[in-house]
Amino acid sequence: MKNFWVTFANTDFDSKRLKEPKLEYPLAMHVPFFAFNFDNAISVSKKTDKFEIGIELAIKLKDDIFQLEKQDALNAIESYHVVISVTNKYHINGIKDRVVLQSDQDESDSEYFTRWWENSNSISGVIDCCWEELQGKDIKLAGLNFNKSDTISYYHKPEDIIHFVSNINKLYKGTYICLGHILRHEISIDKADGMIVECIIPSITEHKVTLCTID
Repeated sequence: MKNFWVTFANTDFDSKRLKEPKLEYPLAMHVPFFAFNFDNAISVSKKTDKFEIGIELAIKLKDDIFQLEKQDALNAIESYHVVISVTNKYHINGIKDRVVLQSDQDESDSEYFTRWWENSNSISGVIDCCWEELQGKDIKLAGLNFNKSDTISYYHKPEDIIHFVSNINKLYKGTYICLGHILRHEISIDKADGMIVECIIPSITEHKVTLCTID
């Protein structure tokens, strides 16, 4: 069984969106395997009116690790990937109906559960380059009638996240760690079914997914 982690508030964009200050540690959380796929497709519930599509980078670990020193962390990475994912408004509203949120921290914690939707995160194939070649590069999110761009810049780099998480949990070979959303875009459910969404890092890689609405 593969293991997956997602990171929140790790970019200027995501920190402002979640109303979280830059944290001294990475806000990384484990997500069930069924939320991820490698099939170039993402499922969205028809029970929502709108949802958000987001893009980020991810790393895959090549070894089992525990309490790894930061200076050794980059050597534990097997490959880099692009992830396109959905945050389902219906799912988060269902959580808010059941949980009394007391603070912005509670709000961001509740959003974590929106990444649990089955097949709502699509992982690309291997990006054929190293971290030094990726950071600072332009990255684009494009779909029907939208095209957004930003640069790849994370508060906590891959080695920071690996070091922090591995000091709390044993991480297994083949684990994927998402580094955090760089861009997001809101989409109406009536336009979603069959829409092709792309994440592009010019001259490096391109990842396309098809959105599929389900009951």
